[in-house]
Amino acid sequence: MENNTDMANTSPKQALHVLYHSSNMYAIPTGVSIYSLLKNNTDIDEIHLHVINDDIAEENVLKIERIATQFGRRIEWIDGKALADDMARCHLPKFRDTYTSYMKIFAPNIILIAYPSAKNLLYIDSDTVVVGSLRDIPDMDLCENVLAGVYEIQTSNERKRLGISTNYVNGGIMLFNLHNWHKNGCEETIKKTIGDINFAKKIIYAEQDIFNILYSPLIQRLPIRYNVISRQVFLRPASKYIRRFHNPDGYYSDEEVEAAIENPTILHYIDFWTGRPWDEPNVNPFSEVYYQYKNAIMPDETVIGIKVKQSKFRKTIKRVVIWLMHHVSFKKVGELISVILIYAYDLPTLKVSDDIDTKL
Repeated sequence: MENNTDMANTSPKQALHVLYHSSNMYAIPTGVSIYSLLKNNTDIDEIHLHVINDDIAEENVLKIERIATQFGRRIEWIDGKALADDMARCHLPKFRDTYTSYMKIFAPNIILIAYPSAKNLLYIDSDTVVVGSLRDIPDMDLCENVLAGVYEIQTSNERKRLGISTNYVNGGIMLFNLHNWHKNGCEETIKKTIGDINFAKKIIYAEQDIFNILYSPLIQRLPIRYNVISRQVFLRPASKYIRRFHNPDGYYSDEEVEAAIENPTILHYIDFWTGRPWDEPNVNPFSEVYYQYKNAIMPDETVIGIKVKQSKFRKTIKRVVIWLMHHVSFKKVGELISVILIYAYDLPTLKVSDDIDTKL
């Protein structure tokens, strides 16, 4: 996949501030993502790479630092243990026995204190590659909004669970307006809210759910090219049905989705039916792109241990779906799964149109 950076344009007025969060398990993917970002954004004069160090082994810290040094940049580490200790002192409840998922919530204010003139902060998950220019990010206008994100394919029942009526954004790539975040007291509000037992019962996707529940009116729509995932390719054959049944007005048009798939800025390798590049088996349509970057900087490293806990039933279904994609048709399997998901999530409230093609 080609780098879509236009070198003729000038560097943004503001510095590019980027936040990663990594444990030792994700250290290699974090290094790959940072390498891809720096390789494709050499025309940006000032880049600050902030990384929450959640117990990364020293040898992997050095590997990540060497990647930044190759491009004349440096890593600005945020101590994850110190963040966890602060949360414990505030008697905040853990999510699945750890504070890891909440750490990014507390980074914006830390960075604003260190860089009072900074405007935006782009958070990027470790399981990504940046294949295009981020030049528009530092100066992007979020108006009065506290953050921006890419809309998820979300069912009406999921929105009911969260008590929101707007589109739901994915937390893997999020753009924070640092001053609006601070002005609205977001960190303090979240601290108070996550201790509420009734609120905690709603939470499935940790900080992603928290952002959407508390700040949906103050979340701006980010162009879909900043968070392209395999699901968008996989479910593309049934996009009109998904938009009709799963998302309110404002979701991306077919043209926007197609343009993002053809010319993405960030590829995000979340777990889905297609698998991630390091899974065996997988049919992720962007696996080759991932290994182009990984092998360029860490050819001898093995990506291991990044596993999402799944039931035996889900693992079996996933293997069946991947087998079907190999032996039948990626497009047709995607269309069938889309229809099944519509029925599975929203059958009690929806009447599915007769024009849905359920044939393989």
